Amino acid sequence: VQDDPNIFDMNVQSRVDQAVEFAKWQANLTRGANIMFTMGSDYNYEDAEQWYQNIDRIIHHLNKDGRVNAFYSTPAFYVQQKSKETVTWPLKTDDFFPYADGPYQFWSGYFTSYPALKRYVRELSGGLQAAKQATAFTSPKPANDPEAGLLPLMKALGLVQHHDAITGTSKQHVASDYAKRLAAGAAAAR
Repeated sequence: VQDDPNIFDMNVQSRVDQAVEFAKWQANLTRGANIMFTMGSDYNYEDAEQWYQNIDRIIHHLNKDGRVNAFYSTPAFYVQQKSKETVTWPLKTDDFFPYADGPYQFWSGYFTSYPALKRYVRELSGGLQAAKQATAFTSPKPANDPEAGLLPLMKALGLVQHHDAITGTSKQHVASDYAKRLAAGAAAAR
């Protein structure tokens, strides 16, 4: 977001207009006056400082524009504000799945994909917990000390908690990479 008038490619007004249009679009998808913009996706926060500087600028200029009142918040505050509104909500009784994130783009069956990887994660997680307990009783070093040999397994198990890994939505070559990392971590822990 370029909001310096001395810069040739100043784009703050177009960004504000985009944000207002998005707010209107999102307001049509919910009930009541309060809407929540959730932010982020894979790799959005690799440069968190730049990301938040841009969000700060957009919030400032949105509020200055006056068509939308924007601010940082929490899910708890959002729910609190929604509960103050006199809105009637429909009762949903059927299943939420399959999930669709676009026209004719359905996500179904992913909780049952890669069952061997999921079992491997479960078995290694149990083994890691047992090894950490044994390390606590037999070694003066903590379990995450590189010399304890558990760190590669801890890192691999941490990695596979990613939402695309543990749900099974990753591509096959990525799932294979997760399995290789788990195997290397398990070998280092032995």
